[in-house]
Amino acid sequence: PLDGVIPLVYPRAIAGNWTGVTGPVDAAVNWGNGKAYLFKGGEYIRHDIAADTIDPGYPKPIKGNWGGVDGTIFESDLDATVNWGNGKVYWFKGDQYGRVDVATKALDPGYPRPIAGNWNGVFTSGISAAVEWPMAAVAAGGFNVPANRSGQQAVPTGTAPALHKEISP
Repeated sequence: PLDGVIPLVYPRAIAGNWTGVTGPVDAAVNWGNGKAYLFKGGEYIRHDIAADTIDPGYPKPIKGNWGGVDGTIFESDLDATVNWGNGKVYWFKGDQYGRVDVATKALDPGYPRPIAGNWNGVFTSGISAAVEWPMAAVAAGGFNVPANRSGQQAVPTGTAPALHKEISP
């Protein structure tokens, strides 16, 4: 080993490394406001990132706490979630996805929708993890990425894959 270098050991267990969180979790997403949501089965917790604690009153059931979710496949067992950086978070389960509004914490009308035909170049089912790359929106001739989360910056076609064709903010 190199003198003075502390080796990082990953992966690490969730329990013992995330205060108050027991693993495994089905999906997790950074909400972009200092909070992260972790989902397991039909429940979720809200984790305060800076304080490294679970907010009081959690876990809560997904059903009844996320607008528009009751009666959909998103009541439990999410496969993956990703904050797209444009005020929308995407939830994936099986061959379906949902678009959740960050401000209202509600599933947008018209969802869930099939992944196939709506996400170019992505598997049509069984998505188990997702990450913002930081791509935010696909547009003709290229796509846009967040510029320090305060605006959009054009990126020419061919510099990175355009995965998602549906882009209503």
